[in-house]
Amino acid sequence: MKITSKWIQVKFERLRGDNPFCRIWEEIPDDLRGSLLAGVVLGDSEIAVCSVTAPPNPIVITTNRIIWRADFSAHHIRFTELASVTAADSGQTGKLNLSQLELTTNSGEKHLIVTAPGKTLFVLWNLLLKFTRTRTRENDPQITSNKP
Repeated sequence: MKITSKWIQVKFERLRGDNPFCRIWEEIPDDLRGSLLAGVVLGDSEIAVCSVTAPPNPIVITTNRIIWRADFSAHHIRFTELASVTAADSGQTGKLNLSQLELTTNSGEKHLIVTAPGKTLFVLWNLLLKFTRTRTRENDPQITSNKP
């Protein structure tokens, strides 16, 4: 299954509910779009689809990768390189206090993304899990389900 902007948008809209930090790209003002993508060059067929604007690490999801800002720099991981997404231990107790995700690449690199705790984190986490599950289904001939 090819991941398209429509596929991402449908999944994102189902997850986000009324979360003010989670927006479809067209809902974001132009000046904020510019700051979210400052220093980032999108590929020829790459499209920004949605964003999690919660501090401290604003995030953009494109058709090819996740881009986040940390330490005044843009960082990214291509979805084809994303091996796993887990909640990082931040010393907080309770699910709704979780605010950190650890992204692990196929090569074992680990990246920490910090966002608003609770629902905002879970929107991002669940969306990223969909990318890893979809890719796993594509690469495993034993899995026959076509459901995303």
